[in-house]
Amino acid sequence: MASYNGKNPISTGCSKDDRTARSADIVREETDLVRGEVYIRHSNKCHASWAQVYFGFPLEKGETGNAEIRQFDSHKNFMRLYDCASPGGNGKVRPGQLSCYSAMVNNPAGNYARAQGAWSKNGIYFWGFGNTSYY
Repeated sequence: MASYNGKNPISTGCSKDDRTARSADIVREETDLVRGEVYIRHSNKCHASWAQVYFGFPLEKGETGNAEIRQFDSHKNFMRLYDCASPGGNGKVRPGQLSCYSAMVNNPAGNYARAQGAWSKNGIYFWGFGNTSYY
C-alpha cells in the first residue's frame, strides 16, 4: 500500500472519493458561539484521512483558522500530525477566507485519526476550537 503521510489530498487524487467521516463544531467556550466546523475527510481508495475546517462566514482582520489531523496506531498511541500549514496542506485560513485542509495521514483499518479545528483571534490561538472523535 502506498504511503500518503504528508501528501496533498487533491494532487494525489485522494479527494475524488472523499467523504466526511467525523465532524465537530468549533466553539468559543466562554460564549458557546459556534464559529465553524472541523471535519475528518477520508478516502477509502487511498486509505488516508485529512482534516478540514470550514467557517460559516469569512474570517475578519486579526483572525486565523487551522485544522490538524493526528494519526494513532491500533492502541491509540500518537504517531504524527499535520495541519493546514504543513507541506501537503493548503495554508491556514486568513482574513477573507472560509476554509483550509491539512496534509493526509495513512488511515487503514486498525489505525485511527482525529481532527482538531482552531479559530484564533488577535494572537490568542485557541479563541475557539473543536475536536472530532476517533475514526
